[in-house]
Amino acid sequence: MPLKHTHLIPILLLLALGACSSAPPKTDEAPAKTEAPATKQQIHEPSQETVRPEPVSEPDTQQETIAEIPPFQFDSGLPSTGLPQFRGNNTHTYYGTGPFPATEPEVVWKFKTDVFIKGKKKLEWQGLGWTGQPAVVQEDVEGEKRWVVYLASLDGNLYKLDLLTGRLLLKSKENYTIFKSSPTVTDKYVLAGSWNNKEHIFDRYTFEEVGFEEAVYTKSASYDFDGSARVEDGFIYIGGEDGYIRKLSATPPFTRQWIYPLKEPSSRFKYKNGKPYVGIESSIAIYKDIVIVGSGSGYLIFVDKNTGKLLHKFDTGDDTDASPVVDEENGFVYIGVEKDNSDKPGGVYKLNMKAEVQWFFEVGKEGVYGTPALRDDKLFVPGDDSFLYCLDTKTGEKIWRQRLPDSSWSSPVVIDDKVMIGDYAGYLSAFSTQKGYPVWQKKFDGYIVSTPAVWNGIIVVGSRDGYIYALADQSRAAAMRAHFAKNSD
Repeated sequence: MPLKHTHLIPILLLLALGACSSAPPKTDEAPAKTEAPATKQQIHEPSQETVRPEPVSEPDTQQETIAEIPPFQFDSGLPSTGLPQFRGNNTHTYYGTGPFPATEPEVVWKFKTDVFIKGKKKLEWQGLGWTGQPAVVQEDVEGEKRWVVYLASLDGNLYKLDLLTGRLLLKSKENYTIFKSSPTVTDKYVLAGSWNNKEHIFDRYTFEEVGFEEAVYTKSASYDFDGSARVEDGFIYIGGEDGYIRKLSATPPFTRQWIYPLKEPSSRFKYKNGKPYVGIESSIAIYKDIVIVGSGSGYLIFVDKNTGKLLHKFDTGDDTDASPVVDEENGFVYIGVEKDNSDKPGGVYKLNMKAEVQWFFEVGKEGVYGTPALRDDKLFVPGDDSFLYCLDTKTGEKIWRQRLPDSSWSSPVVIDDKVMIGDYAGYLSAFSTQKGYPVWQKKFDGYIVSTPAVWNGIIVVGSRDGYIYALADQSRAAAMRAHFAKNSD
């Protein structure tokens, strides 16, 4: 069943918070179109320090309320509270908890990742990439229940931070090349896909690797795992750039249950080297007994969750890296598509579960890379054409659109009555969901293609400048600083 979330009761912050095959060598450079590395001007010296800006005034002594920490429970292998995976649940429709900042939030802390140097061109990778959403869950830390942040960084490291202070709690002992996927946290494990052709499975509390799923080496030009794993009813579902969807057991030895397709994937689209473009960078969605995922070969694929047999295959017409968004109540799916390999326009489709088109909305430039956000009768669509669109889910008609400072690959998140999105100019922008009125905008040094996480009104987002930032409104920021000061004595 999809992840469920309980309502939280506010109390005082300071009281509440106390498989596998041998691999051929991988080519030095990824042949696929991908996000650019950070520029030289954006690079900072790597460190594991948590940097906290000086407060503009003395911390507010007024007591601040933040949601109570509920009992730690599990549902289908996932923590029942928090954001344990990309977009919160298996339908990609859970975004976190507020209250959302009504004015431009403050940076409470920032954490610097390492820098990974790749290839002959010495490209530098740091911070969080696409989709790169932090996971936020609760666990025991030093004898207390605390909210912690899991990061799978472009520097090839896995990190765990304290949500309130940004303090580093744990870092992977080894480097795993480049992580682009968002981490998926279960009761025992953390899963993250890497450019070293593996979906890695780590012990959640030690970061020791306990298993992995490796790419199937065919004619495909790329074998990365960029999409994020889904976990449901004791099984793991993941797609790879090798063009395969697979189901694994969620317990050791993580045995493969099925793989789709049974024959080598093919595509009408080719790389410049002539190899087929079959890659799955989309994160799987699950609706009842149906697994749904987009493909670089230009299809939205519907597969039986239990058997791995193909149910439907919808022709999107071009590269489909965005993740499906499922309207679970009404049985519809929304999917963004790019304009990358064909003359067909990019945009977003609404389909039923028989893969029948309900409507299509065209988006300019290169279409849609980010995953749309669904809230009630509105769909929020990020555009490579530098617009954020709000669409009527019934008709597909535009309700409003707002121009962004630059193109957006980030996936918007909806908290309370606000929608927030990052872009290539390095801005986080927030708008009202009803009319699209600008609420606030905040500039960072590097561009943002990652997806923000919001928990208890705290925004955590990674930039390509190499930093992970925690933002909050003024009163909450003061309470967080007071908490840090109290616990650092």
